[in-house]
Amino acid sequence: MIDREYFEKLLRESMVRFAWFMLGVVLCGIISVGVYRCQPQDGVVVKSDTVVVVDTIRHDSLVPVMQEVVRVKKIPILQHDSIFVLSNSENINTTDSLVLPITQKVYTDDSTYTAWVSGYEAALDSIETYRRQEVITNTISVKSRKRWSIGLQGGFYATPKGLQPGLGVGVTYQIR
Repeated sequence: MIDREYFEKLLRESMVRFAWFMLGVVLCGIISVGVYRCQPQDGVVVKSDTVVVVDTIRHDSLVPVMQEVVRVKKIPILQHDSIFVLSNSENINTTDSLVLPITQKVYTDDSTYTAWVSGYEAALDSIETYRRQEVITNTISVKSRKRWSIGLQGGFYATPKGLQPGLGVGVTYQIR
C-alpha cells in the first residue's frame, strides 16, 4: 500500500510542476504574440502609386458623318441700292427673297468626340479633346521570412529522473 505522506508529497510536487508548466505556456504565448505583431504580416508589402494623365487629341481633317437640313431661312433681297432707300422703309421692295438652307453636320469618331455644327455652309475646322486617364501601379514585394529562430520553449523534458516539465531556450526551423 502507498504511504499517505509519500502520496501527499508526490501530489504537491506534481501541482508545483504543473503550475510552472502553465506559467511557461502563458509566457511563451505572450512572447510569441508580441513577436508576431511586430513583424509584417506574411512578409507582403504592397505599395500603390496613382498617376493622372490627360491626353490631348487634336483632329484636323474632319469629315461629317451625317448632314441634314434642319430649317430654311428666307432673306429679303433689296432692289434699291441707296442709303436713302435703306433708311426709308416705305421704298423697300421685298417681293424677292433668297432661300438659305441651314444644315446641321455631325462630326464624330465614335469614341473620343462628337460635335454638332449648324449654319449655312458651316464646317468644323478642328477640335481638341482631353481624355483623363488614371494609371494605378501596384508594386507587391514578398519579403522572405526567417527560417531559423531562437525562442523560449516550454514542455516536458527527458532528464535522468524521467520526463519533467520545464522551460528552455531552443532553436527552431520553419519549413514553409
